Amino acid sequence: MPIRPPKAEPITAWGYGLMALIAIFIGIALLLFYVWVLPKLDPEVRNQIYYVVLFPFAIACAVTLFGAMRSYARLTAKHPGIVLELGGPVVLFLLIIWGGFKIVLPLPDSFDLTVRAHSADGSVPVITSGNVTLELDNNRPVKPFGPNGEAEFKGIPAKFLGATIRILPQVDGYEEKWLEHKIEFKSRALEVPLERVRPQPVSFHGFVQDEQGNPIPGVKVMSPDCSKQAVTGDDGTFAFQIQAARASRCHLVFSEDGYQPYNTDVTIDEASSNRFLLRKIK
Repeated sequence: MPIRPPKAEPITAWGYGLMALIAIFIGIALLLFYVWVLPKLDPEVRNQIYYVVLFPFAIACAVTLFGAMRSYARLTAKHPGIVLELGGPVVLFLLIIWGGFKIVLPLPDSFDLTVRAHSADGSVPVITSGNVTLELDNNRPVKPFGPNGEAEFKGIPAKFLGATIRILPQVDGYEEKWLEHKIEFKSRALEVPLERVRPQPVSFHGFVQDEQGNPIPGVKVMSPDCSKQAVTGDDGTFAFQIQAARASRCHLVFSEDGYQPYNTDVTIDEASSNRFLLRKIK
């Protein structure tokens, strides 16, 4: 008597439910990969990985539907042709694959980038002068800031999406140095804060003399607005170290016993011909 193989036990409702649950978790994990990980990859391999992951994602969705609905695919052959009858999971699988290839467009080979600059202290919200240079491997394109405060760069290679690049703003009155900024996927624009140039200390020299041209020692020289003071030496000279931009002005007040008080406004520079005359009190 021939031995019949045991019949396969049908999958229970719990089995279908567990199958659907596992497939749901796999589908969610792959979806998170699409949303969070895939955009951060190198554009050159991003499309390839996208389509590789698309297949298991479609399978996970189809298995979820199969486990929940226990639907199936059936192939019916009829003479002279073939009739194909597809159940829900197979239709869902094919729709996801078709949508992945047709609906989702591949990433472009290049993109446009906008660079805007403003003062870091907020005093100038939009800078409309000067140039900005991008460092893109061996290429360094330069564009000016337009009247709207935007420098437009066209045709940036797609591999720089999500990358950190160096840029060099060149604007009068602001520090000229290379800065690093990341090009975000969602916003193809860079907002660049610029630091103002800090004035270098200026050594201001002066010579105080009387009406005969003789030096006057011991004269007190004060600058209330520049917060500086000094006393002339035996040779009648004095010096200030002032943290001020060149061509700025300071108010100087001169006082010494036996001489008329004298005050004046001077331009701060390093010229050596700053001579001041004090007249004796008669």
